[in-house]
Amino acid sequence: MIAVGILCVFAVLACHWLGIYLIRRMFETTLALLGARRALGSEIAFALAIFGLVILNFTNVLICTLLVMAGGSGIAFEHAFHFAIANFTTVGLAAPVSGSVAAVAGPLIAMCGIVSFGWSTSFLVSCSRAIRVPVEAMTAGGTTTKVGSSPTQPWRGEVD
Repeated sequence: MIAVGILCVFAVLACHWLGIYLIRRMFETTLALLGARRALGSEIAFALAIFGLVILNFTNVLICTLLVMAGGSGIAFEHAFHFAIANFTTVGLAAPVSGSVAAVAGPLIAMCGIVSFGWSTSFLVSCSRAIRVPVEAMTAGGTTTKVGSSPTQPWRGEVD
């Protein structure tokens, strides 16, 4: 039981890391192509980042669903999905009280959800700063050499 929960944690966090990396690259490419200075370019890049995070979090829930089902608990997909999404988006309130795979996996899935949503929020803040900093640098008379950078602090796509 505990092994399934731990596997879920590592699978979700690995998926989230890879997803954030890919979304960051997509965001940077979109900004470079459309331009951060154009209102529509920055809005499209930001919207694509948000859409990517929605898909990423859905994928994380799907991983949790499949791992709960693989734990031998005999739960049907729709019930396992409901269980996983309820735990992923809350603090484990859908965890059963008796001893089953889901009882152990539930709080671990909740922990993954908390980490994933916090990580996603930090990423969105970095994206919004990458859009805002070049515009502010230009209005203050500064110059930028790369999309998403400022004369004082370059943005390399890192999450704050």
